[in-house]
Amino acid sequence: MSDSEDRFIELISLCDKSISERAIEAKVVVDEYYSWWTPSNKEVLNLRSLGEDVNTGVIAPYLRCHKLNDKVYITWVTWPRKSLERRLKSNSTYSKQIVPLSRGYTIEQLSRHCQPWEVENVKETEGKLVLLRESIELLHKTKVNIKKMLRKLNKTKPIGNNHG
Repeated sequence: MSDSEDRFIELISLCDKSISERAIEAKVVVDEYYSWWTPSNKEVLNLRSLGEDVNTGVIAPYLRCHKLNDKVYITWVTWPRKSLERRLKSNSTYSKQIVPLSRGYTIEQLSRHCQPWEVENVKETEGKLVLLRESIELLHKTKVNIKKMLRKLNKTKPIGNNHG
């Protein structure tokens, strides 16, 4: 293996490590959101049982790694208000992804899926996730481009030894 190949492989490894680190940071942010959301939602259920006119939340951040390309996705999803029985009977995926706009998620877009009591925390959480999402995307693109360069390098490599 040539020095160039070694350097490219090392760069790919650095991208993978950086992506993993950003994904761990994103998981912490997502977990913090759920740590806030779960008791808040239970409180809303309690208020509803007391006759208050308030709805449970359905929006949450979602972190997943694609099985085929190992790409990490940080998205927002909605969780439909269904009873456990109806969820178990459902054949479809339980959560539904909110598709980001071409410029990414906006607070206006996410707010449409929020209850008034959720908006501020969704805004704060997205503020933390946007930089992680963009850096993961950039690192993934870099890794893809480095792999293309490595393939190109391997195609142009002379076969055998042409030195005397």
